[in-house]
Amino acid sequence: EVEVKDYSKEVDAGKITGQTYTCEELGWTMDFPETWTITKKSSLEAADKLSKANYDTDSVNTSGIKRLFAFQKDFDNHFQSTMEPLGSNDYKTVIRGLKDQLFANYFDQHINADTSSSQLNIDGLTFDCIQIKLFDRNGKQYAKQQLFTRVIGGQYFNAIITSTNDKDHERILTEFKQSKFTKKD
Repeated sequence: EVEVKDYSKEVDAGKITGQTYTCEELGWTMDFPETWTITKKSSLEAADKLSKANYDTDSVNTSGIKRLFAFQKDFDNHFQSTMEPLGSNDYKTVIRGLKDQLFANYFDQHINADTSSSQLNIDGLTFDCIQIKLFDRNGKQYAKQQLFTRVIGGQYFNAIITSTNDKDHERILTEFKQSKFTKKD
């Protein structure tokens, strides 16, 4: 008999059934690798607390953010996603602010980062993509991130892939690219 795990406490919206995450609010379905694990919400919240302790985040309102799906192979190779109401904000203004915030966070941590922007089409939806390469003090790249954003159904959607090697990065990216979206706005 197969053990069915209850992951309902690990997401703020959506559900996980077997190896599939579904979020009706976004019309999003995504599978994840069988041998990888669901990231516990408590781990994500602990990381948030640490971040808030290190940075002046009083000016950032995170109350509307819902944690969606997060999974990981290990501490360094993982996928996370969130959504929040876009409200009266202009999407382009939000993206500019996001880029500024990324640079400020890495600068404050004395991390050298190189970014580039592109777009990626997944199931008929175009996502803005910010690619980030992270370098140590000797100029050696030690990690990369890809941040995907767009508005879906009035929600500002974010998905981020963080990895330290190409094999795991491609594995996560392949799973994300195979996502299905029934909402196309």
